[in-house]
Amino acid sequence: MRTSQTGPDRPTRLLTLLARAAHHTPSALATVTAVIGEAPSRLLPVAVAVAHSGAGPIDRAIADAVRENPLPDEELRALAALIPYPTHALVHTAAAVTGQVLTLPDDEDLSRARRLGDHGVRLSALGDWPAALAVDETAVALLRRLYAEDPAGHAAEFARGLSNLGIDLNRLGRYEEGFAITREALELVRDLATEDFARHGYHLVDALRNLGVELSREGHWDEALTVDQEAVALARRLVEEWSESYLPYLAGALQCAGVDLAHQGRWDEALAVDEEAVAILRELLAGDPDRHEADLVQALGQLGTDLHRLARHDEAFAVFTESTATLRRLAAENPAAHEAELPRMLVKLGSTLTEVGRLHEALAVDEEALRSLRRLLGESAENVERFESDLAHTLSCLGTDLSRLDRDAEAVVRDEEAVAIGRRLVARNPEAHGAQLARSLIGLGVRAYRLCRWDDSLAADLEAVELFRAAHRASSAHEPELARALGNLAESLSHFDRHAEALTAAEEQVSRYRRLRVAWPGTFDQALATAESELRHRRARLGLDELDPEIVPPRRSPAVRPDPHQAA
Repeated sequence: MRTSQTGPDRPTRLLTLLARAAHHTPSALATVTAVIGEAPSRLLPVAVAVAHSGAGPIDRAIADAVRENPLPDEELRALAALIPYPTHALVHTAAAVTGQVLTLPDDEDLSRARRLGDHGVRLSALGDWPAALAVDETAVALLRRLYAEDPAGHAAEFARGLSNLGIDLNRLGRYEEGFAITREALELVRDLATEDFARHGYHLVDALRNLGVELSREGHWDEALTVDQEAVALARRLVEEWSESYLPYLAGALQCAGVDLAHQGRWDEALAVDEEAVAILRELLAGDPDRHEADLVQALGQLGTDLHRLARHDEAFAVFTESTATLRRLAAENPAAHEAELPRMLVKLGSTLTEVGRLHEALAVDEEALRSLRRLLGESAENVERFESDLAHTLSCLGTDLSRLDRDAEAVVRDEEAVAIGRRLVARNPEAHGAQLARSLIGLGVRAYRLCRWDDSLAADLEAVELFRAAHRASSAHEPELARALGNLAESLSHFDRHAEALTAAEEQVSRYRRLRVAWPGTFDQALATAESELRHRRARLGLDELDPEIVPPRRSPAVRPDPHQAA
């Protein structure tokens, strides 16, 4: 039996062909909008299905059609229900639809608040955080009044509204307000989950993750990890006792735990946790790429960092290559939501390129990241602290790239700018940014030494060591950086004939590397061998040992690239 050319499959075929054409022919998008406009009630649901299937980037065209062709109330509500959350392929369409839903008449405050909440979530996914904040503030004001009138009946809705508002505030750099709102949401959700875990457990997992992220950003890693571990345990319970539909919550909780384990120097544990998160997300991606691709990119970024830290550079390079390629595409399709993450991923890729000896490629990647960050800083009045932190880290990495290519005069200019930015950040939040400033000072010390600016080099090394000592007291994750800084300080002190002080620094360096070698076999063997060789030479110089002619005198490393995990 022949299939009718006017049957239900024809719109799908036509829109699929146009979606595929949109990959290389931007004018196809206008055609998509025009085609949908001929029969919007029938074709908008078809277009949503085509976009969600991954056929092509027609999201903006569908969003235009939504705005240009108002649907009847019930059809608009039905269309909103068709759009998944989260979504990348329909992020503009989702915001357009929920924006239209907000215009529908409604006399009930609860219904209005729910619509506002839906629209706020979609605006946030779009990357329009100021607009999301305005919408969520209105929703929370309504919900707070309803909660005051009937706490038992409205606690869950109120808690969800608070959670969304807290996220908005933090994304816009209003951290103190966001922290207070997030804690308020958590207290409400914890009570709800205690009464009915099956219904509210997933919300408790999310609320704990939000709090953990804020604690981690402020440098309270022990508290953050405790919160993360509770979230992981609860998410596992949801998956095991109720449904695998909660796997995305488990993956997200694992990612947060991986970050804070790494901050504490528990890298093997962080690697295991991040490998589990990536495995879960790859499985989820196979079933629904649109919903899970962005989360997988983030998880891959963390996994690559774990591998890089453990000196598994070839594996890290493969992971970062995959994550960077995907993130480039996501950022091209939705710049507002994803382009701020791309510079950070590029710097991580640059780190592995450096380690595998591809120095010119590393420099090109880091220069691209620097251009992007300068543009983002120039365009955004929000989240300046986050972009400046990334900028300082990227400048330090560029200094390393240039120094390895014997371009130290250019490198030191980047180092000086990184240090200046670092000092501004430390003035605002010493706990969160002290280690970043220390890394920038290490780079400045290296370049100043190579340019025979001995006083500048010693001053930078002394300050870097003290900053790393403070960071190490808060988290043992900084011990490798402290050990490297002690070696640089020993060399600077020796130049001023302060050999006894240099010996003390070198002895501490060796002691720390020996401890690190025990904790992570194979990772610090070369660093320890070099430090022990330099220590023997210093002891011989002071007449404490005989000089072994086979021992090479201490020589300053051209550069040590900052830890890519600390870009935030």
